[in-house]
Amino acid sequence: MKDQRKTEIKVGVTVLLALVIFLWILGWAKNFTVNSGRKIINVEFSSVAGLEVGDPVAVNGVRKGYVENIAINNEKVFVHVNLDNDIILKEDAKFSIMMLDLMGGKKVEVSPGVSQKELNYSSLQKGETLGDVASAMAVFGNVQGDLIDVIKEVKISLSYMNKTLSDEKFEGD
Repeated sequence: MKDQRKTEIKVGVTVLLALVIFLWILGWAKNFTVNSGRKIINVEFSSVAGLEVGDPVAVNGVRKGYVENIAINNEKVFVHVNLDNDIILKEDAKFSIMMLDLMGGKKVEVSPGVSQKELNYSSLQKGETLGDVASAMAVFGNVQGDLIDVIKEVKISLSYMNKTLSDEKFEGD
């Protein structure tokens, strides 16, 4: 009877520990926090290029927050960035959307700035979308027709040059 009681206690502790670990991992993955002292910054972009709610926000390359909300208004996109409370941004801080990995993931990269004056966190900030592999391929798709025409013209020019240089009269002169 005593061994059965020990086994029940071990199973109970194991299940409780597993539940705590599961909730901790779930909270980390879904960006749940018990610390209400976070900073919300609204950033305006012309395009977010695949950015999604929950994507990371990095300050100088270190993950310090996440994208809380994305809203579209006319031709502008407004991104609500949720940052840790210990981050101090200056007036000249820059917000940009960058490629997170080669598979197309995105992140908001924040450069904190060097100004003497601290950023007004309640005001709307301007952000920029930096080029990545997908945008480079889109630009390449736009010039593809022109590039094919140029290659055809170069091929014709080289063909005529080859004819001229291999002509016996031209070689004799």
